[in-house]
Amino acid sequence: MNDNIFGEVTYDVMWVANTKFTLFGQEYEVKIGIEDEEEEGITQIQKNSYLSFINSANNVISEMENSIFEYYKRICDFEPERIDSNVKDKLPAINDVKDMKQLVKPIRLCIPELDNDEEISILFDCIWDFELGLGVKIVNSEVVCVGVQNDVL
Repeated sequence: MNDNIFGEVTYDVMWVANTKFTLFGQEYEVKIGIEDEEEEGITQIQKNSYLSFINSANNVISEMENSIFEYYKRICDFEPERIDSNVKDKLPAINDVKDMKQLVKPIRLCIPELDNDEEISILFDCIWDFELGLGVKIVNSEVVCVGVQNDVL
């Protein structure tokens, strides 16, 4: 099916589409998962969530980059036990926000089925935690949570 906002979408437990965005100075193509318990279609609030993300991408992505960098620094400084012991000694030195592209890679943009707030969660693979990964929750174009993927879903 072709959607006027998401482009080509397919249904397999949820609506799936593709998008591109630049993070840490690198362009990524990721899947979008649009939650829908039944094949009723994509809601207007879900479309608005995505459009708000795209329209405010410069500000939201900058805030997200800084939030991920601060989260990683906090783990390194105060919770080093959360870093996978197999990679702890192999992690590159991270001195700048842009260096984070060595540690994280976005893999999915998730848009939940909601009634009012515009919400998007972005899931990442991350080198320091293979099992739980990293997630960022954005509500009404503001980063509200950075943590393991379960925290933001």
